[in-house]
Amino acid sequence: MLGLAHLGFAPPSPRASAAACGGNASVADGGQLSVLVAETDEGDAPPPENMHKWRMVIAYDGTKFKGWQYQPSPPTIQCFLENALIRVTKLDRKKLCLVGAGRTDTGVHAWGQV
Repeated sequence: MLGLAHLGFAPPSPRASAAACGGNASVADGGQLSVLVAETDEGDAPPPENMHKWRMVIAYDGTKFKGWQYQPSPPTIQCFLENALIRVTKLDRKKLCLVGAGRTDTGVHAWGQV
């Protein structure tokens, strides 16, 4: 636990993009993505059974990505992160809900995106 503040909101229901990424989120030609993941403190409100919230602070070189948000022609940052989270957490894609605080266009880099 890194002492992060309670997020104060319930995650939205799973989105169609979470179900549609498939396995196409790999980054061609060695694209780079750095992620810091910390499980949040749930505070006074207990989460539903087996539910976890994490805050990820990410930095990436967006040269090889087609922006943040899922789209039919990956690779996108969202698809890349969703596939990584599925591998790490062993969650079914339908139970994963990834929300970004911001979005980017093709080729845009980020440092400290939440």
